[in-house]
Amino acid sequence: MPVPHGDLAQLAAVVGAVGAAILLLARTRVELLSGVAVAAAGEAMLAVALIPGHDLKRFVTPATHLGALVFGLLLLGAIAWAFVRWPVVVPVALLAAAPFRISTSVGTQTAYLLDPLYVVLAAAVLALVVRTIRGQGDRVLPRLIAIPAAVFVFYAGLSLLWTHDLRAGSIELLFFLFPFSALVVVVVRTPYRSWHPRALAVTLVALGALFSAVALFQRLTHGHLLASDVERANAYTSYFRVTSLFKDPSVFGRNVVIAIGVLLVAMWLARVRFWVAAALIAFLFVGMLPRRERLCATGDERSHPACARDVDRLRAPSRRRRRHRRATAGEQGGGEDRALGETRQIAHDAADGRG
Repeated sequence: MPVPHGDLAQLAAVVGAVGAAILLLARTRVELLSGVAVAAAGEAMLAVALIPGHDLKRFVTPATHLGALVFGLLLLGAIAWAFVRWPVVVPVALLAAAPFRISTSVGTQTAYLLDPLYVVLAAAVLALVVRTIRGQGDRVLPRLIAIPAAVFVFYAGLSLLWTHDLRAGSIELLFFLFPFSALVVVVVRTPYRSWHPRALAVTLVALGALFSAVALFQRLTHGHLLASDVERANAYTSYFRVTSLFKDPSVFGRNVVIAIGVLLVAMWLARVRFWVAAALIAFLFVGMLPRRERLCATGDERSHPACARDVDRLRAPSRRRRRHRRATAGEQGGGEDRALGETRQIAHDAADGRG
């Protein structure tokens, strides 16, 4: 699908790259605020370039969409106010929102986006701006990290000028590189507390436990999967896969494995009791185990919806498929008859001594 406004996308990529680089390298209040403003302008321009004009109008028409937009902005302001008041919770909130993807539709375009993370990140950036104006948040990103990161993001933005896939490059910049550059700066400029590592570890393990609990529920009920393709595949495999709160089983597995790794490190450092960590690891691991199942067979369509749909489809072959089968069977039958006749003739000749 082509980009509706290709020239605008390329200009926005350059603007966003400059803003992200300034943001990562910022050392003073003016540099930080300038980087935020330029990067935000690049993000907005990229969004406009990717979304067709008739879909952009859906944000304000009908009136219910405009009301939802106003409510979302008010909610964003409330979260930003909370982050200004309690900035130390920003890293934990970002981590808690990071794994979740939500199906988002803008007119004719639909995608699974990290909407919770984007909302929390936008609120955190607004809070950082307010705190910077007040003279707070003076911690900076070390140059050893800031310079390579800024060079990489800047080059990635410029590369949109000669890329062959303008849409894929715009999506990469809009939803990943530019926002995550701001995320790094927000986390670095958040006041650090000694309890942050423990809070982050607990958040990771709690998320993993939540995903495993949902996976066990899906396995027990044989349903409630968010991925229809996985549900159909389960009907014809000898094991039952689950997706938890994700569309892909592998994404679910990666999140749980991270939680298991955190528990192993905590257990190794004696930060958590052995039996507590072992019990949690066992629970997380059980959530990932595939359950052995028998394949769909005749009669299963009455008890399994996926079997019902697929068995009905398999039982109703098209006329073209039927004609192909009949023609193939006729050719095979004719070939077998000819081969049998030749075999009999050879045997008769051999008996008469003519072989």
